[in-house]
Amino acid sequence: MNWKTKLALAGAVAGKKNQWTNYLWISNGFLYATDLETWVKISVDIEGSWALPQNVAKFLKPKSTLIVYGGKLLIETLGITLPAPLEVVQMDATPVWPEVSESKKIKLRMTHLGNAVRFPAKEPSRYALQGIAVDLNTGGVASTDGKHLFMSKDFQDPTTIIPAQVGKLAIKYGLDELQLITKSVTENDKVVTTTVGLCVSATGVQLQTRCLDGEFPDVHRVVPTQFKIQGTVTDAAQVSKVLADLKKHPSFSSSNGNPTGELFITPEGAKIRGGELPERPIVIAQLPEMTTATGRILAAYNLNFLIDILDIGGSMDIEFNNSDGPLVFKGSDSVAVIMPVNMQAGTYTWSLVNLPPSRTHECGDKRWVDPFDTMSYLAEERSWANNQLKQKLQDANTTWCTQCDKAPKLTVEFRDENMKLSEASMDVISKSCDGDLDFIEAYLHMIGEETL
Repeated sequence: MNWKTKLALAGAVAGKKNQWTNYLWISNGFLYATDLETWVKISVDIEGSWALPQNVAKFLKPKSTLIVYGGKLLIETLGITLPAPLEVVQMDATPVWPEVSESKKIKLRMTHLGNAVRFPAKEPSRYALQGIAVDLNTGGVASTDGKHLFMSKDFQDPTTIIPAQVGKLAIKYGLDELQLITKSVTENDKVVTTTVGLCVSATGVQLQTRCLDGEFPDVHRVVPTQFKIQGTVTDAAQVSKVLADLKKHPSFSSSNGNPTGELFITPEGAKIRGGELPERPIVIAQLPEMTTATGRILAAYNLNFLIDILDIGGSMDIEFNNSDGPLVFKGSDSVAVIMPVNMQAGTYTWSLVNLPPSRTHECGDKRWVDPFDTMSYLAEERSWANNQLKQKLQDANTTWCTQCDKAPKLTVEFRDENMKLSEASMDVISKSCDGDLDFIEAYLHMIGEETL
């Protein structure tokens, strides 16, 4: 780690809350910084013991000598003496630097840690989910915000929880060793050892912090053991790149500020659709890298969460049961999960789902209609969706079936605001093709509230 990187790490840890934490400390060949929750200790080649303001420390170089002359701090480096711009501040007291006890070290897999730092919760109320759970027996990691999840396949039990910010610093500065900081006291003639923190480190660098309190959830329960539909992503990084460009388009924005789209995966490929409001243009992007073996997947997802998962990269298997449950991505050594969301809170989202590859009309003609390309509706009231659906089909240059002289019947299943099922059927005339009528039987349902 070069000198510039060492100063950057110390500055990233140092806080600005009070007089102590605004300073970098040099003592006995080490550079220290703290915000009183996280502490860093870095080996440096500088003599003396000093407390330096952060804007003064940037003038330091390796093999620097610091002297005080005339009430000014002078930095002597490479035979040149530079006056520091601030007077030396005398400190009444200094922070107590915690000592790292000897305990088992594990090697962190930086690839897994780099993926895990994108998944923790940001809400202060979800304290235990604001970090990364680490299994000290296997080195496995897991993190989740309750809406999407990352877990390495060797993760079994959460031994400790690292604050997400510390995980990011470990990734950025290559701190790939982890050990717990313990304290032993004698109580009733018995030695009791408790964990008081943790330390991530590399050669010449120790970063110490507290462990997050709280109970990390049993994330294995979120991953279904059985599934109805299986698929594959051949190039997750390429799909992630497309989504990153796509989420900038206004048709993928939503009322809560999160870019949201309907993902539709078939054996022929995948599409993602934006444009949830009638006045917005409908934008559909093709994603040929995603396919299912059989069946179809259709549900709405937060694009940011999908990007977090697909940024893992490589080839992934997809597992899916229904649009109310999780979509699971399995890589060679990790598992990621995303939960479906409403396209827009407070309104109804209607989507065609479970359309079979073909339906047989009474005359024996087999045809099917792609529900994603044909219709997907959002309405503030059920009657609007009803009328729009009927009108859409009737406007499609329709004719009666020339073979059986009958109009097909569309069966529609609704869920109201209380998620109670009601059924309705209407006679509609569908688009003709060479005089033969396409027979459509589909189900519409409201995608439920965000599932945790």
